[in-house]
Amino acid sequence: VDACLREWNCGERLSAVTGLLSVGLGFLAGRSAPESLGLAELALGHAEALCAAPLIWHARLERAAALLASGDVAAAARHAGDVRACVEDTPAAYLHLKADTILAEIDCRNGDTTAATDRFREHIEYILTESANWQLAMYVRTFPSILGPLAAAVGAADLPVHLLNMILPKYAEEALAAAHGVLPPGELDVLSTRLLGKPAAGRRAGD
Repeated sequence: VDACLREWNCGERLSAVTGLLSVGLGFLAGRSAPESLGLAELALGHAEALCAAPLIWHARLERAAALLASGDVAAAARHAGDVRACVEDTPAAYLHLKADTILAEIDCRNGDTTAATDRFREHIEYILTESANWQLAMYVRTFPSILGPLAAAVGAADLPVHLLNMILPKYAEEALAAAHGVLPPGELDVLSTRLLGKPAAGRRAGD
């Protein structure tokens, strides 16, 4: 793949890098962090060769997410924090949210779900546009603990339905379990029903 990309023109390579990052996020959501990391590194190399700043930041964040999923929390925090600072004064809302989602997962791992919720509160308006549905759904599937803070920030009843539909039940169960103690019982019930449907949510509540 790397050799082929080097033979393509600039526009083709830019499109290919974007595609690599999308495929890499799919691998990440499927819990295949090594494959995701490899694609992020490949995409980053080509983005840097093309001097495409937004794609460089995007690739660095996907690398950070893959590192985090692999257990390298320190490196993930460093890379995500660096990119968050770089994009602070840019209009790239999806990069701001992507960086803060990774940092929110790190907050959750440190036991600070309040900080994680506060990160998502900065992005409520953008999240409600539904522009980040796929990105957020893939990250919830990768990092189930972020669903609670995400729902706490936006509201369980207000999370976009298409976002929730992409999480899929087998990932939703894990994410809902992680949301216990983060969401009030009423909010957790609403989220469970929206993710699993009333019968399944009712059975889950009775477990």
